[in-house]
Amino acid sequence: MAIEIRVDQDRLGELVTVDEFIAVEEGKIKAIRDVLGRFVIGSDGQYMEPEAGVEIIGKLTINQLKETAEEFSRKARDAAVPPANGAA
Repeated sequence: MAIEIRVDQDRLGELVTVDEFIAVEEGKIKAIRDVLGRFVIGSDGQYMEPEAGVEIIGKLTINQLKETAEEFSRKARDAAVPPANGAA
């Protein structure tokens, strides 16, 4: 089951608390499911309702969840702390 996760700085900053972000980074499965559910893209290209996204994430296999969580973590770190632009 391929799902699309889209992470942008505004959505991350508005919908994810520091405690949730830490729990995801620590690999807590429930936190991963609940947070990832807020970033699932539907077939219409728009964010799904969080409850529907959580349901989809909950149906993934453990291996699929691991892959999706790693993708989310990479994107979230980039969105939370954008790379330096070289300005000093």
